[in-house]
Amino acid sequence: MTRAFIWDLDGTLLDSYEAILDGIAETYAHYSLDFDREAVHAFILQQSVQVLLEEVAREHGLDAEEMNSYRASQKESII
Repeated sequence: MTRAFIWDLDGTLLDSYEAILDGIAETYAHYSLDFDREAVHAFILQQSVQVLLEEVAREHGLDAEEMNSYRASQKESII
């Protein structure tokens, strides 16, 4: 019996960036932050969502872990 796994590395088979950006937009809205979709998209392509949240949290005196937990909770409610 042959077994196979399909491993999608965000964009290989399915472009998940729109869903990722939607989740980040919801997180920004929750914290009353301005959201520039194009700038955020460019940033996460170069860095990561985690680095984005850490920088935004630092700039606005927020807790990055709390922001990431909120984002994760929104992602789970979509699934």
